[in-house]
Amino acid sequence: MGDLYYPDTLDFIHSSSPEPESTIYKVYPNKNNTKALRRRVCFEDAFDDGMSIPSDTLMVYVFDAEIIEKIPWSSVTHYYLVLKRYDLSLQDLQRMNWTITYP
Repeated sequence: MGDLYYPDTLDFIHSSSPEPESTIYKVYPNKNNTKALRRRVCFEDAFDDGMSIPSDTLMVYVFDAEIIEKIPWSSVTHYYLVLKRYDLSLQDLQRMNWTITYP
């Protein structure tokens, strides 16, 4: 799940649960997912236009799928049940060859 409003780290709390589209966002162990963060426009344009990503940083949250599927979203956000949060600039993404690896 990505968040555009860095540095407001609480913004994901007001987002809806990713659970309804879990097959889009789910990444299985030792597998790749090229759909989770897919955009209709390229990320370079999203960073450059100052509106799509108003800061220079994209936050990407990693959650345990079992938690998302079993626990209400309000509890996930209240207890900040995030496995990992990545704060990535355009340069970070380019340097990483557009690949985010967890863990």
